[in-house]
Amino acid sequence: MYAFRPSARTLALHTMSAIDSIFGEETVMPFRSILRASAPLAFLCALLVSTTAHAGCEITIEIKNDHDDMVTVNWWHSEVKIKNGFWKDLSKDLTGTKIQDSMEPGALVSRVYGADFGCDKQRQYRFEVFTAESRYWIETFPRDTDFTTKTQFTVHLKP
Repeated sequence: MYAFRPSARTLALHTMSAIDSIFGEETVMPFRSILRASAPLAFLCALLVSTTAHAGCEITIEIKNDHDDMVTVNWWHSEVKIKNGFWKDLSKDLTGTKIQDSMEPGALVSRVYGADFGCDKQRQYRFEVFTAESRYWIETFPRDTDFTTKTQFTVHLKP
């Protein structure tokens, strides 16, 4: 179903007519001049806010299997957070498979993560990894409680 959506000009004309009927023509004339003069400025502000709000960053994540067995990286249970932020599902903004990657010993998998914020943000990652024997662990990057601004890094999966 389609809904009628008036143009910005139509909305402005209706708004001005409503203001005219409430306050009278003499009161509204200065208001119209201010409104017309500020329209380009409002447009530029909206443009600036919309471009900075979506300023993201592409981060290349490489996972190298240094384990003796085949391992699987479970992207659905892998997460990222910025410093002082909350953990967020990593798989939603990942290129390639968004479920899991199974890797033979020595194999390398590379994925690009489209981060929400700029490249200068401090980030921490955690990846769920498991083996064929159903043994699993969480691999973090960087180690412990550190954060990184790297836009390309390799996580080495070790036994």
